[in-house]
Amino acid sequence: MMSSFMQPQYLWAIVGILLLLAELGIPGLIIFFFGLGALLTSVVLFVVPLGLNQQLVLFLVSSLLMLVGLRRWLKNVFTGFIANKQNLEVNADGDFTGKIVVVLEAIAPGRDGKVELNGTDWRAASDESLAPGERVTVTRQDNLTLFVKGQA
Repeated sequence: MMSSFMQPQYLWAIVGILLLLAELGIPGLIIFFFGLGALLTSVVLFVVPLGLNQQLVLFLVSSLLMLVGLRRWLKNVFTGFIANKQNLEVNADGDFTGKIVVVLEAIAPGRDGKVELNGTDWRAASDESLAPGERVTVTRQDNLTLFVKGQA
């Protein structure tokens, strides 16, 4: 019984499943396609016997073709677009200057806090002390940090 699981089609299936599971721990949607390539190789081996070199070529070619052809589309499917939360016309370039946000975690000079913008928590910095619950204005953005000031 153990020898039946040592056949190449079963080994490729096991490798494929392990790679798909690895994608859960190492996100990035790359390992996923190698898992699919291993599963495809397994399916082909159930139908057509192939040598080791042919198996490796099938695995690599199918994995890379799926990676190049499907990654962008699948990444959009997995990340999605929420129509009631996001507006492509507004902030398409990530510029949030002038937006009003709410302080979630206290901000002080030299100590970052958090604010909420469009339903997402952002790191925030300010030259003044701001308490949770205060409404503040975004003055600029530097990568993932919003610089804010209190409203007068």
